[in-house]
Amino acid sequence: QNRTLQLIFILSILMVSCERKWKKPADVSFGFQLNSNSADGLVKFTSGYFLLDKIDFDGERKQGSNSVNFSKDYDPNALIYLNSTALSGGLAFDIPQGTYTKIDLKVSTEEQPGNAPSLVVYGTYINTINDTIAVRFEFTSGETFEIQGQNASGGAEIFLVEDKPASTSIIFNPKYWFDVIPQSMLESATIVIESSVQTMIINDSSNSDIYELLIDRLSDGKQALFN
Repeated sequence: QNRTLQLIFILSILMVSCERKWKKPADVSFGFQLNSNSADGLVKFTSGYFLLDKIDFDGERKQGSNSVNFSKDYDPNALIYLNSTALSGGLAFDIPQGTYTKIDLKVSTEEQPGNAPSLVVYGTYINTINDTIAVRFEFTSGETFEIQGQNASGGAEIFLVEDKPASTSIIFNPKYWFDVIPQSMLESATIVIESSVQTMIINDSSNSDIYELLIDRLSDGKQALFN
């Protein structure tokens, strides 16, 4: 009987120790950028920004308490710049370590006062008579981008380990958004002059036919890569 009690006591200690282990956090940084193919389409995108309102993390892991969930609000909204050559944002989280079989992220923007854009991307378009037109896509509503995390090989299983910092690249793909726009629509778009530059502004009041096609694509064309 004493040996049985000793065994139960040892197992209890091991279980508590194991549970504590899986509560220990891994340092995970989150950065944002444009897809590296952003300059490959009819419109060649160079940069942009968005106003981050909230990040939601929902993970399922094999160890400890299986579900890991948290949210982070940014009030006032965080201004996140975007380009295709470097990560920006510099956000960091302590996330319980473990083997995650699935990680779902939600990156949210918020509708801004005065119809100001919550997401902007900049690019250029060379028309059929070889004029270079500046392009500015302005998304003027709030949006929640739902993104499933991937490992470096494109799989869903992600390892987060204490004392081994990980980085997450959240990548937006404006080329994908614009792939639905035929050249004929770009050729017939309304062009204005801004600071002596021919400019195609695309929002809910300017070139709205293009805008409506684009906003149907926003829910796709993004990735979250854990490295």
